[in-house]
Amino acid sequence: MNLSSQDEAIIAEIWHNGESLAQVWKDWKSLYLTPTESIESSIKLFLAHLHATGKSHRYIQEFGYVLKRFSLFINTEADLSRVTTKQWWCSVSAMGAGETARVKLKIYLTWCHRQGWLKDPVFLQREETKKVAGEISVLDNDQVASLIKSCPLDLLGYIWLCLCLGLRPAEANRTEALQVRDGFLVVGAKAAKTRTRRVLELPHGHEKYSTLIEPQVNLRKRMNALKQRAGLVEWPRNVMRHTAASHWLNRLQSADAASLHLGNSPTMLHRHYKALVTRKESEEFFELWR
Repeated sequence: MNLSSQDEAIIAEIWHNGESLAQVWKDWKSLYLTPTESIESSIKLFLAHLHATGKSHRYIQEFGYVLKRFSLFINTEADLSRVTTKQWWCSVSAMGAGETARVKLKIYLTWCHRQGWLKDPVFLQREETKKVAGEISVLDNDQVASLIKSCPLDLLGYIWLCLCLGLRPAEANRTEALQVRDGFLVVGAKAAKTRTRRVLELPHGHEKYSTLIEPQVNLRKRMNALKQRAGLVEWPRNVMRHTAASHWLNRLQSADAASLHLGNSPTMLHRHYKALVTRKESEEFFELWR
């Protein structure tokens, strides 16, 4: 094969920079010969894939929310193959993605890689969190009273389940698996995070809330409006469950009994929730709901 002087000069430059012709050819093919999709179209195809594989409406909706928010922080018209790892990282950081959102984005990007649209898999950096002593926060009784007073009736059942009884948000919203009878709330295995059925004894006078339990829509928006009406500026992560757990540990005076109520291990309850509230504060807390 006869090479022109221009070809020889280019080859010499490649070698001078420590590269090989094989690597240059591989990189060129990945950029120009590999089939690819834009970020926007890949998201639509990914959500369609979830639907086609029988994922639940709620599961798809959660992915849709994360990917829609992610789209605000990256050029969705860009081809997947042209986005650098640093650009992925910067976009994820800019959207303020927590660990759950990062897991969903990782699943999406892994799927894109399997379709051949990404040259290499993208490894997202883990969210940096600072562990500090006393990081568990609870609402005081004045804040709880303000929430109850400000809460619309069609949201009060959900607030009671989470803030008073200590159900996780996902458990409280799976109302088809919740049943109130004979003074007890039965949390079915389909609702419980641990997939284990548990039975919660209701405080006296709380039966009226059972008629208010209903599925919630636009929950994030409605909770933000409620917090604003109640005058709550700070809302620490999982604060409703933390508040309830602290008072139930006080009320039952047993980590074992409280763990059966809340669906956590006794060790974890004792380590996180002991001595966050006083006995008197717990008595006042449960009176607020009567």
